[in-house]
Formats: sequence, C-alpha cells, structure tokens
Amino acid sequence: LPGITLPKNLDATHSLREALDDATTVIIATPSKAVYETCKRAAAHLREGAHVGFLSKGFCKMQGRVFTISETIAVALPGAGDRIAAISGPTHAEEVTARFHSCISIGSPDRSTRRLFSRLISSAYMQCRETDDIRGVELGGALKNPAAIAAGMISALPGCGDNLSGALISEALKEILKVSRALGARDETLIDICGLGDLVATALSPLSRNRRFGKVRAKVEHVFRVLKCQFGYRKVRYRGIAKNGAQVFALLALANIFIARRRLASA
Repeated sequence: LPGITLPKNLDATHSLREALDDATTVIIATPSKAVYETCKRAAAHLREGAHVGFLSKGFCKMQGRVFTISETIAVALPGAGDRIAAISGPTHAEEVTARFHSCISIGSPDRSTRRLFSRLISSAYMQCRETDDIRGVELGGALKNPAAIAAGMISALPGCGDNLSGALISEALKEILKVSRALGARDETLIDICGLGDLVATALSPLSRNRRFGKVRAKVEHVFRVLKCQFGYRKVRYRGIAKNGAQVFALLALANIFIARRRLASA
C-alpha cells in the first residue's frame, strides 16, 4: 500500500509478545496457511478471556485433514471457546485505506463477541452486519476465490467478455451454496455481503489478486497454445509461469525467427 501512512494510534511491531501484551481483543490477518502456527505462538502471550477475530480467508490442512479458519483457531487456542469471530466481506485494502465506503459481515456464535468487533470496526465509511453463522461468513470468503480466478481467465481469453463473466458468477454462487449447505452454513448468509457481495467484487475488480492471477495465467497459457499450434512445437508441456518461464520466452523467440524467415522468403 504505497503512500499510505499508519494512523497515530496504530503501531507496527515485529514482536508477537509486544503486540499481544495485555490485549483483550485480537485480530488475526495472516495467510490461511500460517494461521495455526501463528495462533500456537500467540497462545503463550494471549490474555485469558481474550476475543479473537480473523480476516484470513481459505482453509487449513492439519494432519491430513482440512479445517476452516475458525476450527483451526479453536484447535490452536482451545481456551478461546465461542469468543472467535469471522470478519469478511468485499474489502479491498486499497479502498479501505483510502476510506471508501465498505460493508462487512461479522460472524460469531457469541453475541457479545460479534457486537464487540462490530463496535471496534464500524466507522463513518465501514458498516458491519452481525450474524451467528460464523461458518457461512468464513465459507463465503473462501469459496469465491476459484470463481474469481476463473473470471480473470475469462477477461484474457478471446471471444469472452462481461456476458460470460455474469454467467460464471451465477454458476459459482450455486456451487458455493451447495458446498456451504453441506458444511452447515445458511443460504441467507451466503447471498449477503460476505458471500455474493465478496464474490462479485473479487471476480470483477481489477484490485483483486485472484482475478489478476487468473488473467496472467490465461494470457501465458493462451500464448503458449497459439505458438504450439502455429509452429508445431509440441515437446514442451506447460506447467505454470514460474516453471516454464524460460520455455515460454524460447517459444516467443522461436516465433520471431519464423516470422523473420517468412518475411525474407516473401521479399
């Protein structure tokens, strides 16, 4: 977030002990894969009875099993009980830090916990909506990511546009509802801010990292396939941008050689 200055009442620190010192309310914002390890380290410094909220979106894998974020925190911090809250919604950091109007959902089975985080986060430009369906709030934030990647791929492919993106969002919402029902979430949560709202923003916004990833992936893969068909170069298998970067550049160089040869032949 270049150009963004931290408020005077917010201090940055690399020390977990210092960050958690005498804190009664904690918000975890690490990537999902780091949630468990972060919480285990925090357990030694966390005050008894503290309320724990999380912004992380996704799932965690432990001992061969897949857990939601709230389940992971409950395992790592067994003393937290019901004082865990999912905080999720269409909130691109670039807009929030610029104080653009935003809305989020706060889900927790404990009424006092969700009310606490709602009061803490609410402002003139941030509206919070409370629910006891913590599972629905966290699933809405996690399950929209594949759809956003697909939307980015659509934006980079020929013959695809807003019409197909609209269809994709519709089909994605149906799949999200099916999975969420199976995992115990309620439909009304998923068609609210943290579900449909987050899906639309993440799938269509140029600020979305998932959309950008899908767009770049589609561009590279499409170029690779075009060159492969055009010049009969069939010995290299596409395995991703990082792994096949050298081969992609080699193919582009090969394309330039073929173009130059054709121009010389027709001269």
